[in-house]
Order: sequence, then C-alpha cells, then structure tokens
Amino acid sequence: KVYCWGYNEWAQLGNGAIDNSSTPVEVAGGLVFDAIIAGGNHTCALTAAAEAYCWGYGGSGQLGLGTAISSDLPVQIEGAQFESLALGESHTCGVDAVGAAHCWGYGANGQIGNDDTTDGLVPTAVAGGHSFLALAAGGNHTCGITTTGPTHCWGSGVKGELGYGVN
Repeated sequence: KVYCWGYNEWAQLGNGAIDNSSTPVEVAGGLVFDAIIAGGNHTCALTAAAEAYCWGYGGSGQLGLGTAISSDLPVQIEGAQFESLALGESHTCGVDAVGAAHCWGYGANGQIGNDDTTDGLVPTAVAGGHSFLALAAGGNHTCGITTTGPTHCWGSGVKGELGYGVN
C-alpha cells in the first residue's frame, strides 16, 4: 500500500479528495505499488508488473492519459510499462524495459526531449535512440545516464542545468 501526505490542492495525494493532510492517507484504489515518485503537483507510482499510474494535476498532460486532465485518483497509463519514472515540475519521464526513455507533459522548454516544444499528452520517445539506466527530472529539465556511460540532459538550461557550459 502507498500513503501520501502534505499539500493537496491538485489531488496529488491520490485519495479522492483535495484536502491537505498532515498525516499519511492511503492512496485510493487498493493498488499495490513497488515505487512512488512525486513531482511538482502530480504523483506517479509503479506496480511490480511495470504498470504506471499517475494522479494529481494534469493540465499539461503530465499524467500521460492522452488529455490535459487532472485526477484525484490513480489512473493507469494505458499501453505503457516502465522500469522507473522521474517527475519534474509539470512533466514526467520513464525508462522502459529496453532502456528507451519516454517523456510527456509540459514541453515548452524542450523537457519532453523530442526536439519539440509542445506539451506531450502521452509517453513520447526521447530523441537520439539512447539506452538509459536511469533518469532524474528537475523543474523543467531531465538528465539520464546511458548504458554506455555518458549522461544526456534536455529541457531548460537557463541557469546551466544541462551542464553544457552555457546558460
């Protein structure tokens, strides 16, 4: 079982309500998760079968449901399985079983990683064809460690976040 607590204006606690909670509340649905990841105003979790569920604010598509809607309950991202997830402020990324990275949600700063700056409503492959071991997401950027060693970053680099020596 998964429990969440804290600020809940966007239903990121996943208990079917929007009330803040200073004590842990069980995420609704009776689902069993192996991992839970928190973003800016949304939360996602993974089952043992690599099924991804997200809830909370979805106004930029960061829940991966094919539309820019929010949900106060966990909703499965259909047709996608992920070994790990990384959540930024308003975008979500995941690594699948073969190491391919996919991102969705707010994309104005390129954080979807597909050479576009539009929002992604469903998981979209990150450009470059790299195989990733792990991803980490910041507010408006994402970085990943590849299976061959190099780290790649994409998204906003206005304060040097991408590590390329330029702002």
